[in-house]
Amino acid sequence: MSERRRAWRGFGRRRAGEGATGASAPEGADPAAEPPCAPCAKEASLRAFSLNAPTAASITDELVPILRGGLADAILAGEVVLFDPVDATSTLLNPSAALIWASIDGRTTVATIIDELVADTGVDRATIDADVRSTIARFQVAGIVERPERAPVDEPDADLPPPPPAAVGEPDPATARRERHDRRVQAVLDRTSWVGGAGPRRCGAVAVVVRADDAAVAGALDAALVALAPAPAASATVSVVDRRVASPRRYRILLGTETRTWAGTADDAVQAVFSELNDLASGHARDHLVLHAGAVARGDATVVVAGPSGRGKSTLTAALVQHGFDYLTDEVVALDPSTGAVRTYPKPLDLDARALDLLGLDDLDAGASNRKAKVDPARLGRSRSEDGHLTLLVLLADPGATAAEPLTAAQALVELLTNTFASTFDPSSAVGDPLGALAAVVQTVPVLHLERMAPADAAAAVASRLDELTAGVRAGDPA
Repeated sequence: MSERRRAWRGFGRRRAGEGATGASAPEGADPAAEPPCAPCAKEASLRAFSLNAPTAASITDELVPILRGGLADAILAGEVVLFDPVDATSTLLNPSAALIWASIDGRTTVATIIDELVADTGVDRATIDADVRSTIARFQVAGIVERPERAPVDEPDADLPPPPPAAVGEPDPATARRERHDRRVQAVLDRTSWVGGAGPRRCGAVAVVVRADDAAVAGALDAALVALAPAPAASATVSVVDRRVASPRRYRILLGTETRTWAGTADDAVQAVFSELNDLASGHARDHLVLHAGAVARGDATVVVAGPSGRGKSTLTAALVQHGFDYLTDEVVALDPSTGAVRTYPKPLDLDARALDLLGLDDLDAGASNRKAKVDPARLGRSRSEDGHLTLLVLLADPGATAAEPLTAAQALVELLTNTFASTFDPSSAVGDPLGALAAVVQTVPVLHLERMAPADAAAAVASRLDELTAGVRAGDPA
């Protein structure tokens, strides 16, 4: 028995062959489902495996399946979640498919895997045989198992000699050009007269100075940044320079001396600045799990609300603040996996016209149909400057679902992965095992899978669940 299968059995499982389909794929569905929304406009997809597909004739007895490298895995109550950090793809295996996955060790043939599973489970050979072959075939299609016929990657430049090194003491030409450019840009910025500004502000784990040379942009930014805590010194500077020409490139937005984007109007410039601040907040939380989520607090308890764009994450976060919760952040949640601490980043909430109407804020203007209004947290209730501690995780269900069934831990992990920023899985991150840390969150923190409802009703449901949890803690039962 492989070490992987021994480890998988320790978490509990069903017998192979029980349950004909994967966790979320309907009968006969393609194993690669439609990709849900994900932060940073990065696509992610969920694959669930059906074990009732026809036997794959190409999976011969002599084949030795090999798992593709680079995939992280988490085992939760008999189900397995695989995650490819390169393309942000999650794969959920039900217990039957997970048992087959756990039997693949790169040394054992298909025939031996079948023999071992028949002996281990007591299920009839015909069922095990069909399940093993069809599942391994699906694994090959999904890129979980290497295809034996895969040709080596052609690298036409592999035999070319490396470029000659620069002479000792001479800078690399590209580096020299970049340094000259940075000096010229910095000289222009040093001569610019900046309007407004209130010093460095804390955006999650990074302190940022935001400045503009246009009064309209500066005033809008100062008003939007007022809830962010002051910081003693800045580690980054975002500048907005008005070229004073009627053009889609009127406003130049820079991070340091690097031009990041352009904007044609003052409103677009403000939007672009907050895109940069969000990127800074997510990218500088090296030792944190960074979630596309909102966060509020009540007393010592913090609630994190996660959901893809369009499911009402920001609307529910705002409704909870109206319901008496303290606002911590919206859109970017940095969670310390070792302590459960949630960093505050009380940026304005981005709410579209429908959300404004549902929240009773229809006097605010969301502007164009594709534009969201930036709502001052003070308009909704109170903000908090102290970090919180994660007590309840709310995952918003698909709006098309008539009811939100409780999620298994593996399903909750897949949902959370869909709402995790790519920076969490960057090799430079100080989180050694991001997938394992996220799996620990859904296994140790209560999860509320909430269907779509009126914001006030949803806020009441969250408050009620939090009441149950805090009452349980007082009674000695944290669950």
